[in-house]
Amino acid sequence: MVDASEFHGRGFYLGYAMDFRELVDRVGLNYYAVRFSGIFPDAWAFSLFGPEAGLVVVRYGLAGACCVALFVCFQKRYSTVVGVLAALAWAMNPAAIRFLQTAYVDVTASSFLCIGLALACLRGVGIVGAGAAGVLFSLAFWGHLHAAVALVFAGPLVLVALWEQGTKRAFLLMGWMLAGFLVPTIAASGFYFYQFGLWDLTSPTRELLKTLRDGHIPAPKLEWVEVVRHCPFWLASVPLAAALCVVPNRNRFLYACFFAFAGYIAFLLWGDVFNGGYSLSLFYYFSFALPGFVFLVGAIIGNASMGGSSWKVLVAVGAALCGPVLAVGWNITNTPWSLAALAMISAVPAFFLLRPMGRYFLVALGISVAMGLTAIAPTSRLALGNYWKGDDLPVLSAARELAAILPRHEQKPSPVFFWYDDKVGTDLRMLQSFRLHEFTKWKDADGAYVPFPDPEGGGSVSWHGGAGDLVVLANSKNELRTALDRLQTSDRLPEAARQFQIPAASPIAYGALLSFGEPRWREVSSLLDRLEYHRKAKVSESNRLEFLTGPRKWNRAVIVPLPELSEGQALRVVLKVLKGALAVDMAEGDRNAPGDQTRIVSRANMPVEIFLEPSKAAVPDRLRIRNASPHGVRSRARIVDVSVVETIR
Repeated sequence: MVDASEFHGRGFYLGYAMDFRELVDRVGLNYYAVRFSGIFPDAWAFSLFGPEAGLVVVRYGLAGACCVALFVCFQKRYSTVVGVLAALAWAMNPAAIRFLQTAYVDVTASSFLCIGLALACLRGVGIVGAGAAGVLFSLAFWGHLHAAVALVFAGPLVLVALWEQGTKRAFLLMGWMLAGFLVPTIAASGFYFYQFGLWDLTSPTRELLKTLRDGHIPAPKLEWVEVVRHCPFWLASVPLAAALCVVPNRNRFLYACFFAFAGYIAFLLWGDVFNGGYSLSLFYYFSFALPGFVFLVGAIIGNASMGGSSWKVLVAVGAALCGPVLAVGWNITNTPWSLAALAMISAVPAFFLLRPMGRYFLVALGISVAMGLTAIAPTSRLALGNYWKGDDLPVLSAARELAAILPRHEQKPSPVFFWYDDKVGTDLRMLQSFRLHEFTKWKDADGAYVPFPDPEGGGSVSWHGGAGDLVVLANSKNELRTALDRLQTSDRLPEAARQFQIPAASPIAYGALLSFGEPRWREVSSLLDRLEYHRKAKVSESNRLEFLTGPRKWNRAVIVPLPELSEGQALRVVLKVLKGALAVDMAEGDRNAPGDQTRIVSRANMPVEIFLEPSKAAVPDRLRIRNASPHGVRSRARIVDVSVVETIR
């Protein structure tokens, strides 16, 4: 249905757009949740038109806005025909066509960046236009880290365009642009601080980058074969550089456009090839280069048209823009010969029309080759495999049906886990991504993913999630029956089970919602008198069991020294989180690394009961309650009970 490498991200952001508060309460305030410029437009459209229609409205609305903005910008700067071709360079690019079908944040971030650049580079732009450009730059900046990088490389382009109006006027417009940039930033900061106590919107992303840097989440090793496989898009800078060199008229605006595109491409290569990054293996990151690409193509066409060339030049360039995309649409295979075929198809009209004007023919050929390289890049496969078809719509409808079945966090704050056939490219995986794949997939006591049962295989599985719900998703009734039979061999049987179907899924998805209660325990001893508060924690004067954590993530708030636990004994912790999120675990020694069976507990309207059983590989000597909110957010909670319990057999 969709390209495998986009599964998680698209589902995450669509899930937040449909049910923002529910996901924040269940999984905490992670870096996905603060990309507000990618989430909130969908959320508002969903509330006005419904998810399916809202997705179409936002995608086609942004596409139309980009085309109109490019047309006006280049029409004012060069001519009406150049404006049409600049809009066509966006509309016919496969990366932009893909925007109509997907929900990853590059859709909104790249579109906001494109419209903002068009406003900033508009001849004679006023203070209102400059302020609006700043607003759009802010939305692009907060949409994705790579969009922020692309914005940095587009900075010289904005400066060159503003400086055309004179130094004094340029500083005035830059001031208004900065003011516009601050408006969404301050508004979003106020919203997140008021709702969640988060004042620094960069902290969740910085924590992720630190985790990546420290190697806790290993990045895939990028081999040179991967660089070659993804070369079509970044190699597009080569023919465009050649076209720039032969175009009759070159100015600072043209050079700044080249820097905006080639600078971002160079950043990707530098980070991936020389610094162990992985952006080249995530092809949709190239979409953030699309605004720079289109501006460079438009500037080359515009500067070529300034030489007094005839209509033949513009017709040939138009064929160079459209030919590669139409050729791929006619199922030319993705082979090394494809590039030659694409260049030839779109260069034929250029050859006959521009044969007497060799320089202009080379310009058209350079644009043709660049468009051909983007057309056969991996980012185009989804777009041109199902031309103009919005493939997110069926799974969006199915996710909405599934969300109506699941328990709400405000009514039942216990965890919800998912168990399904985790094959890349299946609707089930995409469906579950709407509830954040990595955080809600079923894991065993050692933190390993529990494999979905093979109908031919044997063995049994055990439920290690404590109290909570397990959602089983399957592609057929037989597959669901096999999974449920496997669970019947467990030592924990569900207290309630409800089977359901999701007709909107393709094919129809079958599932079951199983509710597990905690094992039956009896208290052996209370540990409330052993509570030790960390110096960074603030304890309520009126209630010693209510505390406020330190402001940094993983700040320790409460330590409880543990007695030696006998076989069959466990730790029972009951607490109510009033603000933020807490990490509760058992550990051996005083270390900051995650301990044994770490549980993240978010804000809830009722106390949450947790049972922690020590694994056979560790001998914990303390219970830890730590801040699990992003940097800058203090979490508040009230401890109801901490005790040693044992199973009633």
